[in-house]
Amino acid sequence: MDTATTQVLPTLAPPQPIPVSRRPGLVSRLFTPSISDCLLVIVIAMSFLSGDKGWKRLFLDGDSGFHIRIGELILQTGQVPTTDPFSFSLPGKDWFAFEWGAEVLQASLNQAWGLKGVAIMTGLILAFTFVLVFLFCLWRGANGGISLLLTFLTVNAASIHFHARPHIFTLLLLVIAAWLLEQDRRKPSRYVWLLIPITVLWANLHGAFPILFVFIGLLVVGLLAEGWLDPKLRPEKYRHAFRFGLLGFACLAASLINPYGYHVHQHILETMRAKWLIAIVDEFKSPSFRSEQLMVFMILLFLGLASLGRLVARRKLCEAAIILFFAWASLTSVRHVPLFVLMASPIMAVELTALWASFAATRPHTSVFRILDDLSNKLSAGNRHPSLWALVFVFYLCIASAMVWPKDLSDETFPTALVTRHQSPLASARVFTTDQWGGYLIYRNFPTQKVFIDGRHNYYGEKIVTEMVQLLGGAVETQKLLDKYQFEFVMVPPEAALATILRMLPAWTLIDQDKQALLFQRARS
Repeated sequence: MDTATTQVLPTLAPPQPIPVSRRPGLVSRLFTPSISDCLLVIVIAMSFLSGDKGWKRLFLDGDSGFHIRIGELILQTGQVPTTDPFSFSLPGKDWFAFEWGAEVLQASLNQAWGLKGVAIMTGLILAFTFVLVFLFCLWRGANGGISLLLTFLTVNAASIHFHARPHIFTLLLLVIAAWLLEQDRRKPSRYVWLLIPITVLWANLHGAFPILFVFIGLLVVGLLAEGWLDPKLRPEKYRHAFRFGLLGFACLAASLINPYGYHVHQHILETMRAKWLIAIVDEFKSPSFRSEQLMVFMILLFLGLASLGRLVARRKLCEAAIILFFAWASLTSVRHVPLFVLMASPIMAVELTALWASFAATRPHTSVFRILDDLSNKLSAGNRHPSLWALVFVFYLCIASAMVWPKDLSDETFPTALVTRHQSPLASARVFTTDQWGGYLIYRNFPTQKVFIDGRHNYYGEKIVTEMVQLLGGAVETQKLLDKYQFEFVMVPPEAALATILRMLPAWTLIDQDKQALLFQRARS
């Protein structure tokens, strides 16, 4: 008789409860370095503590010194100026120091600690902005590793505009605004109305505050389109669109709280409409993909555009509108590249996370991909709250004696030594030089120096900016323009065509030169 064989099944252990991670206590959070702390240190180290330039990279632009002097003028007089005190080409013309808040802050730091104070403030604001981008990616549900990678790429691409200028406040406040608006989209709360006082602050710090209205407008259009496509969600989407529309109008009204009222808005609109700026000023031109930073921007741009298909397919039209608008803006003007990478990276991080999760789920548990996925998930769940170590690092920056701090604008960009040798005669004379060097002369010889032109192209207008270009290029009108403005000195780069012409004119004598500049003086009649 056959004996039946019985198959013994393995007994399964009862399911174990998933351990609940306890939130660390306040003391533990204060003394335990977090992801935020580490990222803050890394961004500052890779941006300003390495390479040949170091902290000097923040002072490669003449406007950095010019903004400091405007702030000092406001501190001295106790009022914001309404006419220009810096030029001899347009003396007394109406002028708006619409970035007065940032300029006063820079001037105060410069008076207390020199350019070191301005550098530390600028570096910390930039680093904190990118820490917020990383945390925003995590908050939206992105993978920790992908968020970190995109943040570093964002730092690299945005570094083309790492200057000690008021625009750093726009970078920071735009990220904060994007986070508040996204939070309100998910769960409406009263916190989104903080954007009203933020707008008041923004409108007195930097002239790019209207980008907030554009951003809110993109969300309103996106919500209306999403509601139109989905009848079930239509009432909710339309209510939120109305809410954001009301918020936008309230922020617009709040932006009128500035020393110049609506005239600031008129001035910004006139600047945006000035097509000649795009044709003449490099900062307003489309990006030229030659540098490492712009190649990284190209990678992020392609990733952003590639994500549009997934976003539209899942009816995330607000995110699609944000990427499309800022991609267009960055391609029309290189100065908008940082805005694109800051706004697009959190959206791309979520899309890349979804693709990565689908791919990693098909890999064996022991594969490199699953190990990387596990590490990234642990990074996402790590301690994100800043600790006291961040303050310790800031304190170290303030007292570090071995660190080389700039005492002047960068000698790689400006003829610092030549100006020092001839500071007194230049300060009281009519000098023709480039717009950037004009800003530097104002910085070095404040308050005596008056210039033909500086970095305020929208103030000087098409006529004077064009005359500067003509003179540098050795146009036919060179002698006429030199006589028209009664220039006493000309300080130009050695490669400028004007330098060759002046060598041949008997009325002009080359009195000094170095690798940065040639200095010519007109013979006294």
